[in-house]
Amino acid sequence: RQGFMLDDCQAKCLLTFSTETVPEGASRIDLDTLDSQGPAHNPALAQSSESIAYIMYTSGSTGQPKGVLVPHRAINRLVINNGYADFNAQDRIAFASNPAFDASTMDVWGALLNGGQVVVIDHETLLEPSRFAQVLQDSGVTVLFVTTAIFNQYVQLIPQAIGGLRILLCGGERADVASFRRLLDLAPGLRLVHCYGPTETTTYATTLEVKAVAVDAECVPIGGPISNTQVYVLDARQQLAPLGVVGEMYIGGQGVAKGYLNRPDLTAEKFIADPFSHEPDALLYRTGDLGRWLPEGSLECLGRNDDQVKIRGFRIELGEIEAKLVACDGVKDAVVLVR
Repeated sequence: RQGFMLDDCQAKCLLTFSTETVPEGASRIDLDTLDSQGPAHNPALAQSSESIAYIMYTSGSTGQPKGVLVPHRAINRLVINNGYADFNAQDRIAFASNPAFDASTMDVWGALLNGGQVVVIDHETLLEPSRFAQVLQDSGVTVLFVTTAIFNQYVQLIPQAIGGLRILLCGGERADVASFRRLLDLAPGLRLVHCYGPTETTTYATTLEVKAVAVDAECVPIGGPISNTQVYVLDARQQLAPLGVVGEMYIGGQGVAKGYLNRPDLTAEKFIADPFSHEPDALLYRTGDLGRWLPEGSLECLGRNDDQVKIRGFRIELGEIEAKLVACDGVKDAVVLVR
C-alpha cells in the first residue's frame, strides 16, 4: 500500500527513520540521522490558492487507495476566519492526530497560520490517558481535536484535563449523547464543538458548538456549514430535499478538493458541477452520507448509502480489503463485514 502511494504521487523524497523498512522508489530522508547543515534556501515554488498543498490518501472501494488533491485555499478557509473557532496567537494547539488523517491539517495550520504554537503529542502518549492528561496540562494546550471514539473514553477517564481546554473539537463517528452531556455538566465553560467533514472537503465542512444536550436527545447534530462552505441535502434526482426529509449530503465551497489524483473516472463521479453556484468552475462533492435538516436549522447525519465504514475515526472502504482477500491463492470470492 505504501509502495503504491509513493509511486502514484511520484514522491521525490520520503521522510522516515533509519530503523524503518520502506518501499523502494523515492529518496529517503532519515529524520533521526539528518544533517542539520542542509540547505536553508527558500525553494521559491510558484504557488497560488489553487495550487495543490497536499495529497492525502483515503481508502478506495476498488481495492486501491485514492489520493485527494487539496489546494491551499481549502486550508486557509479551514483555519482563518472559519466561523467555528477563533484560533489566535496565544493558542497552543495539540498535534495529536495521525499525519495520514486529515484532522492533522487543523492541528498544524490552525496554529501556524494564526501565530500560535503546535504542541506535538506522540501516538503512544495519546493512547495512555494519564500520561496524555499530564502532557495537556504541563504544555498548556488550549485547543484539541480527538476522534469520537477517543472522546467517549476520555470523558470518562480524564474529564478534568479535557474540560480545562479552551476549545475541544471532536468528530469522525456518530456521537454518544451521554458523553457530551457529562462533559458539559463537568466543564460548563468549555467550548465543545462537534465536527463533520470528509477528506475531500478539507477536514471540517460543518460544526456545531454544543452548549446543552436535551434529556430526550437521541443524537448530537453536526450543525451547519463553516465559513465559505455550502451543504445541500439532495434527493436521488439531485434536487433539494424538503426539511426533515432524508437525502444525500453534497458539499460545495472553498474547501472542496480538486478531485482524485490519476482517477478521472472517480473524480467525475464524486465531484460534480455546482448548480447552485455562480462560479463557473465550482464543484459539489457527493459525500455518500445520508442526512436531513432538523427544524432548528442543524443537520443530522444518518449513516452511509454504500459500504464505507468508520473505525476509530478512520474511513475504510470494505471493498479495498475484499480486493486483497480475493487476490490470495485459493480464494474465489470474499465479503468483509464489521462486527
